[in-house]
Amino acid sequence: MTEEKRLIMQLTAAKINVLLNDADFLDFELVYAVDNSEVGLTVGELLAGADAALASKNVEQMKYYQQLLDHFNNGYFIGTSHD
Repeated sequence: MTEEKRLIMQLTAAKINVLLNDADFLDFELVYAVDNSEVGLTVGELLAGADAALASKNVEQMKYYQQLLDHFNNGYFIGTSHD
C-alpha cells in the first residue's frame, strides 16, 4: 500500500470522527511532543495539513500526517477518545 493510500484512509476516518462530533470540534487543540518540545494544532489544522500533504505528493509530509491522524483516530490525544 502506498503512503498516499494510507493517508487517505486515515484522513477519511478522521473526517468521519469530526462529522460525528459538533462543529466546534474543528477548533479543539491537539498537543504532542516533537524533539523534546510540545507542538499544538487544531483538529481543523490537522485535516488541512493532511489535505495539503496529499496535494503536494510529499511522501515525508504524508507519513507525518498519517501518524498524527492515526493517533487522533485512535483517541491517543487527550480529549479525543471516540466512543
